[in-house]
Amino acid sequence: MLDLLALKRLGHGWGVGVTGGWIQQLGNDTGLAANLLDGAKGYSVGLGPMVMWNGKFDKTPVSATLRWVNEFAAHARPSGNAVQRSFSATFE
Repeated sequence: MLDLLALKRLGHGWGVGVTGGWIQQLGNDTGLAANLLDGAKGYSVGLGPMVMWNGKFDKTPVSATLRWVNEFAAHARPSGNAVQRSFSATFE
């Protein structure tokens, strides 16, 4: 698996970027369906935008990220769109 991110910080805690990834299955699957499909060794490649914000809520440092990855190339595995959001805070 390979994940890449290019990010441009804009100021006031904001940032925008492009994220992408490549997932390559190294070994064959096993089982009845996999045997019928010759092991079903697969891969997928995806690319999409990302936006983030770092700042403070009261005196607590917080971070929020939203990313969308569109898998545009896939073989022997499900493909589609992945949306991920994350939120973190540091409490002392």
